[in-house]
Amino acid sequence: MKEIWQTLSKIDCSEHIEKKNGLSYLSWAWAWGVLMEHYPEATFDFDQPQSQPDGTMMVFCAVRIGENSRRMWLPVMDYKNKAISNPDSFAINTAMMRCLVKCLALYGLGHYIYAGEDLPFVPVQEKAPLPIDPFLKHRIQSCIEIDELRAIWKYLTPEQREAHSEAFSEAKERLS
Repeated sequence: MKEIWQTLSKIDCSEHIEKKNGLSYLSWAWAWGVLMEHYPEATFDFDQPQSQPDGTMMVFCAVRIGENSRRMWLPVMDYKNKAISNPDSFAINTAMMRCLVKCLALYGLGHYIYAGEDLPFVPVQEKAPLPIDPFLKHRIQSCIEIDELRAIWKYLTPEQREAHSEAFSEAKERLS
């Protein structure tokens, strides 16, 4: 198990994280594909979804890699991460595939996505926008060709682009 964890926990999933309503997800197809690249003998299966007394459902998934087996569970939830009463088959299928990815995290793949999942939501404080850099603004305004403007744009951070978007728009309009 240690070798599996060491292999999968080192994989950077950050470019494959999908955000929806403030929550982070990994595509089950991508996650399973990565697992197959490293452990093609891995298998998974689902238990029968379990109905709860309040009408909600719980899904269960098991993933086996060689002699190792891990099991995970997940309620069938809506887009607000609230359990659904009397869920339809689409919601159940979605929960099953999310459960698969969560089970893969028990082996290390994307495990950090679930860190703090049971902690209360704390809004992230937004960064103050970057101030306009007079030198950069002058450089943008003195471009004489659109390719020169594109070259400057290419090397700026997203924050710098945002701070100087007006200067870029004006220069682009002037050079077009």
